[in-house]
Amino acid sequence: MQIYERLEKEFSGEYEKLTRTDRTIGVARLATALIGMVLMYQWVALENSWLGWSLIPVAVVFIWLMRYHNRLDVRRKMANALAEVNQQEIDFLHAGALPFENGIEFQDHQHAFTYDLDIFGESSLFHRLNRTGTWPGKKLLAGLLQRLLPNAEIIDNQLSVKELSEKLSFRQQLLAAASIRKDNRKMYEELVKWSAGDCSPMPFWLSLLTWISPVLFVGLLVAAQVTRDMAYLNMASSLFSINLVLSFSQFKRIKQELLRSDHVKETVGQYGELLQLIENEDFKTEKLRQLQSRLTTGKSVTSLHLKRLSELFSRLDSVHNLLAVVFFSGTMLYHLHILRSLLAWKKNYAAAIPGCLDI
Repeated sequence: MQIYERLEKEFSGEYEKLTRTDRTIGVARLATALIGMVLMYQWVALENSWLGWSLIPVAVVFIWLMRYHNRLDVRRKMANALAEVNQQEIDFLHAGALPFENGIEFQDHQHAFTYDLDIFGESSLFHRLNRTGTWPGKKLLAGLLQRLLPNAEIIDNQLSVKELSEKLSFRQQLLAAASIRKDNRKMYEELVKWSAGDCSPMPFWLSLLTWISPVLFVGLLVAAQVTRDMAYLNMASSLFSINLVLSFSQFKRIKQELLRSDHVKETVGQYGELLQLIENEDFKTEKLRQLQSRLTTGKSVTSLHLKRLSELFSRLDSVHNLLAVVFFSGTMLYHLHILRSLLAWKKNYAAAIPGCLDI
């Protein structure tokens, strides 16, 4: 029990430290956004090209703070989850508590032996064994307890369990990453359903404009600054309005993808973290090595693919921020870029999602 107490104290302290840093970055993001709003207002009101030019570094700082804040939030939640994992084991060993899911949904009164032997339910065998953190994992454990296995498979499982029992850090990292965004059957099935949805690409002419328009906008600002000719600034203002019209023309599609992925985006990042932990671990037993190899062969979805998808969802979700929509879509068609990338990801990798999550 001492190792669990030591780890719980260590991760609780890390969580408190990261929480303080998180608040500081949040204040910096707000201050940067307010500065951007003031500069944009002055640019429009005073028609001063220098003010328009100064928006670029402000935007760069805001984007950097946003990304750093997101990464910091993941680390903070991970530290808290690891503290909770160790506290659960302390409660289990010290007071006999069972803070784990009992698998009651798998109870079958007609099964040959699981009901009579209390395999599922309160204080059951599943309740005591269960250290799964995802719906696919819980379903797999239940399946193993519901059927008779060949002797060879039992031996392979025992060897794998023996190896995993010696990997405390790996097991806790895996369970903590899974518990940050707790999934369930509905969320898992919605992810599979989303992966099978419409992935028709953006019209070619619009895709082409997402590259041309931002370059042209920056070029007009530079020309206005160098020549001091207000005609270039007026053209940049007109292009800003055109970009907004183009962006709003695709907002229905954007919101459809976000609506379909409302629960999906909560679990994609989690699954990516889990796959990365599995990919990076050095396994010895044959069964564990075979499962690991499934992530790197054929057309598998790797942790990098899922993290990329999670990042796309996060960026596209900024469509709910009016300031972000007006500034980033007006200047660089930001949300159309993200939508195009999301549809490309969906076309290339979505079909492989179910297979990679069954490992």
